[in-house]
Amino acid sequence: MPIKSLWRVYRHAIIILCMGILLSACAQVAPAQLPLRLIDQQNNQLPTLSAPFTITHNTYTNSAFRVMYPDGWRVVSSAEFADPSAVFVSPDETQIILITTEADATLSAQNDDVTYDQISRQKGDVWVLGIAPIADFESFLVTYEAMFMALGS
Repeated sequence: MPIKSLWRVYRHAIIILCMGILLSACAQVAPAQLPLRLIDQQNNQLPTLSAPFTITHNTYTNSAFRVMYPDGWRVVSSAEFADPSAVFVSPDETQIILITTEADATLSAQNDDVTYDQISRQKGDVWVLGIAPIADFESFLVTYEAMFMALGS
């Protein structure tokens, strides 16, 4: 048998062997069992890490409260396993409002170079905590009060 023919046979054997090794290595990529959060799905909906909530134009609604918030503010919802809450952050990220059903919630500033002031009020079973730099606190109170007044259950 000529060398060219032998090389062709060996080359095909080597290619088939490499493909077999590659395919057997890829078989272990998928988990042996589905994760629990995929097994527990109902109505073709996967459970999420956040509690159910709805955001429409400037309105946030969860199972405990509904509130209107200012244009441009960012909303961060609580995790599924936590008390219903949401954090509202101003566009410049210096003013924060936390609305929660957790009675002993706290809110603190991230910037140690700026002096902050804070406010906390309760409406029914919901607490509204706010924090802003002292220099902006009067204008912040306008936003805080508007959100507090718009808060419903």
